[in-house]
Amino acid sequence: MRLRWRPRAPWFLPAGDLWRDPAYLRLWSSILASSFGNQVMMLALPLTAAVLLQATPTQMGLLTAIELLPF
Repeated sequence: MRLRWRPRAPWFLPAGDLWRDPAYLRLWSSILASSFGNQVMMLALPLTAAVLLQATPTQMGLLTAIELLPF
């Protein structure tokens, strides 16, 4: 006896269908915007501290440690 696997309709979507779903597009674009903002902040905060505030190497190290603490 040979069994064949068949996906069920409620959770199976063809490959192109996700890009037509408005809820998925909102989720994807919000994740993209959040990631972009995080990357900008990871660059802007140390750069501002170094250039404008003339932070010492110790202060820069503490700033980097605190910046990465949530991860």
